[in-house]
Amino acid sequence: ALLLAFDGGAPNLGDLWSLVAATTSACFIITLGSASRSEGAVAAELNATTAACTAALCSVWAVADAATSTTGSALHDLLQLQAHIAEVAFLGVVTTAFAQWLQALGQARIDATDAAVIFALDPVYGVCFASLWL
Repeated sequence: ALLLAFDGGAPNLGDLWSLVAATTSACFIITLGSASRSEGAVAAELNATTAACTAALCSVWAVADAATSTTGSALHDLLQLQAHIAEVAFLGVVTTAFAQWLQALGQARIDATDAAVIFALDPVYGVCFASLWL
């Protein structure tokens, strides 16, 4: 994220978002690592809490976006979700809830530093998977 922010151009809003995203991701990894190793921690409960917070925050964002839209396109987009409920459910259950549950299980067993290295290699995994898939 720092390389993106200091690319030689003038700082912009995208640079700020990149830095905020990297910072919050690091904080989440550290917090989840310590929470998952605490006494009585259950990966399913940590996952449910994370998913509930994510859903609540995204819902607030979507409603605020729809309420402040001057073209009505945001409300139209929200209504179009009905036609794609299976895809939305897949994204919510498989790529979000299941992945977060696996993360909570994994971080109970390794240090936050090791987890951060694994997550930093995500683009490499993506390239490898894409080369096999495509």
